[in-house]
Amino acid sequence: MSNQPPSPPSPSGPSPAMPSEPTTDTDEQVLVTTTQLEAALESHLSVSLGSDTLETVLVELDRAGYVEWIAITDTGDYVWDLADSPEQISEAIATGIANRLEGWVRSQLR
Repeated sequence: MSNQPPSPPSPSGPSPAMPSEPTTDTDEQVLVTTTQLEAALESHLSVSLGSDTLETVLVELDRAGYVEWIAITDTGDYVWDLADSPEQISEAIATGIANRLEGWVRSQLR
């Protein structure tokens, strides 16, 4: 597995400096850097994954289509768009639970 996310479709160069807080713009994007997300998880959930672990998780979520890597800041931090992530992740969890429940019901009917 590569340590870097797949190449973003755009922009081709470094992005402008990110604000210190995650942002939401008019295009329904929720932009956050890996560093900002790490700080938010630690602050709000008291969970500390470490930047390398979090980045590995985000890369895998990007490959599965749950988050979108869109740029790299001037400081080398990845910028992620999390706008659709809650819906996509909850849908995947609901599908997984439904499949397990269906399997359990079928095994009980045999």
